[in-house]
Amino acid sequence: MSTYQLYLFMHVAAAIVWIGTSLLQSVLGARVVSAADPAMMLACARDGEWAGLHLYAPAERPPAAEENVESVRWR
Repeated sequence: MSTYQLYLFMHVAAAIVWIGTSLLQSVLGARVVSAADPAMMLACARDGEWAGLHLYAPAERPPAAEENVESVRWR
């Protein structure tokens, strides 16, 4: 596996996680809006916070690193 293929795999895998987490955030947001129980709203908001901090944010790093490495490589 070449370096390019490795970076491409990391980029695509991170994009899949990023898109999946975005969909999860949308579903959780809809549940918060439709929930009548304050405890349910709080639970959904906490789940959304966890997903954002542990899935969404880390998934942004590999594509950014790959872009930085490739931009330096082609100069």
